[in-house]
Amino acid sequence: MRTTIPALFVIGLMVAWAVKVRQAESSPAPQMDNRASEQLAKMSDFLANTRNFQVDGQSSLDVVLESGQKVQYNASSKVDVSRPYLKSRRVGPFADVLFLYDGQQFVLYDRVRNIYAVTDAPKDFDQALTDARERLDLQAPGADLLYTDVYEGLMEDVTSLQYLGIEALDGIRTHHLAARKKEVDWQLWIEDGPTPFPRKYVITTTSLPQAPQFEVVLRNWNSSPTFAKGAFTFQAPEGASRIQFLELPRASEAGKGGQR
Repeated sequence: MRTTIPALFVIGLMVAWAVKVRQAESSPAPQMDNRASEQLAKMSDFLANTRNFQVDGQSSLDVVLESGQKVQYNASSKVDVSRPYLKSRRVGPFADVLFLYDGQQFVLYDRVRNIYAVTDAPKDFDQALTDARERLDLQAPGADLLYTDVYEGLMEDVTSLQYLGIEALDGIRTHHLAARKKEVDWQLWIEDGPTPFPRKYVITTTSLPQAPQFEVVLRNWNSSPTFAKGAFTFQAPEGASRIQFLELPRASEAGKGGQR
């Protein structure tokens, strides 16, 4: 009996999950699910009203090799926000970097090579996030979730939005949402209850071979951190060398110059 009961229990779970998946595949869901939209809006409003916070992230990124094999690289991160200031540190297989926005400029510091770069930045927080991505190809971990209006950004060009139910993530009840765009799918797990923090975010690039994914799990949310004076000010370490940011070509320049 000690082996039979657990086995039956596991089989029961597998059958229930198979039925759930089959129903999801065979029964076309509404293009826009009100339950999903409500949870997304609730999270967006909550984050917009959370001026200061800290969060730890564990991310993974799929890379498709020339052979067609898909491999995964992992990184850990810590993000501090005190709007309009932002600081993030990411430690991965290729770098240990600090990214800082102080309301006037961007700073990127490579701890391993002891080099840093500084450039002017927009004074508006949302515009700064966009500028860092489009001009410098830089993003804080889970940057889509840092904008003032997360709902508007995530729902841009969305063709379907589904509510997939309640799931446990790190022992926390979460609402699982899934959305589709023309070339990208995303999934989001939002904490249930009065503090609807995003707990997991997955982006699948469906337009690329093997549909590589980026995933970040967000833990240790702190909505009332205490930041030391100068926490968002960069002081170059002793011996550090300053270099120039390599900016992405503008659309007009890219057309003239061909591939970069």
